This record gives sequence, structure tokens and C-alpha cells, in this order.
Amino acid sequence: MIRIFTDGSYVPQNGMGAYCAVIVNDAQASVSDSVCVAPGAVVTGTEQKTTSYRMELLAIVKAMEKIEDLYGSGTHEVEIYTDAQGIITSVNRYLQNGKKPQNSTDLWDQLIPLLKRHSVRFVFASNQHQEYR
Repeated sequence: MIRIFTDGSYVPQNGMGAYCAVIVNDAQASVSDSVCVAPGAVVTGTEQKTTSYRMELLAIVKAMEKIEDLYGSGTHEVEIYTDAQGIITSVNRYLQNGKKPQNSTDLWDQLIPLLKRHSVRFVFASNQHQEYR
């Protein structure tokens, strides 16, 4: 299984935002259960005039795109850990009724085909979540 840990934020005063995602492949983890992060398995970026929601979503999109670069095309089992409950809710609504969210539509247009291509499960992860420690 591939696990993606994401976060995004922005500064309201100037609208500058940043995102990060760490991709961990359980198949590459060592016997001692330590985390193995492959070279290139961290994606980061910044954007001006943005929102926290957009940065969280962009972290997920960029990480999902990176999976194919790292592990090849095909279907992968993926767990995405995010503290963005709104994104998890939006994904679940889309999967239930097929209606795309109306904000950050450019990013949803990129994410939806990736969700269809892979077996993806979202996990709400607050800073108290065991996988974040």
C-alpha cells in the first residue's frame, strides 16, 4: 500500500500558500517498521493568492500524480492522510452522487481521474493521529 501524508496552509495577510506531501510505500519499509521515503517522494510547492483549502487539495493532486512517476502506471492501493475534513467530505459526496465541488474546479478536474484510476481511501488525520507521529 502507498500512504500519502499531506498538509497545506496559507497566510491570510498576504495570500501566500504552501503545500507538502510525503509518499510512503509500505512495500519498501524495512523490517524494523521504520518509514522509508524514496528519493523524490516528497512534493512541495507554493502559490500566491490562494486558500488553505486549495493548498490542501493541491498537495493531494501533486502526490497522486507523483505516484505514477515513482511506481509506474496501473492501479495502486492508496491511503491519503489529511487534516482537511472538507476535502474528505467533498470526495465522499462526489463518489456518492457524481457532483464535482464548485470551488478549485481546476484541481478537481485533475484529481477526479486519479481517484478513478487508483483504489483510494481518505483518512482524517489530526496532529494527534498515530501515523503523524
